[in-house]
Amino acid sequence: MMKFDKLFAKAKRAALKLAKREIERILAKPDKPAGVTMTATDQGIALEGKDLKSRAVTDPAVRDIAR
Repeated sequence: MMKFDKLFAKAKRAALKLAKREIERILAKPDKPAGVTMTATDQGIALEGKDLKSRAVTDPAVRDIAR
């Protein structure tokens, strides 16, 4: 059982490291939509901006921000 716990802990650390790196990559993108700010949070990335809800559906720059 101990071996599984160690393996699980190692996988969790690797996943968190990968997620942090991806969040940093997204935040560093130069082609951010005008009027939208992105902030790293414990849950991922928070997008803020006027009329963001309607833009997220129609604006490819917001909808595809993580690509």
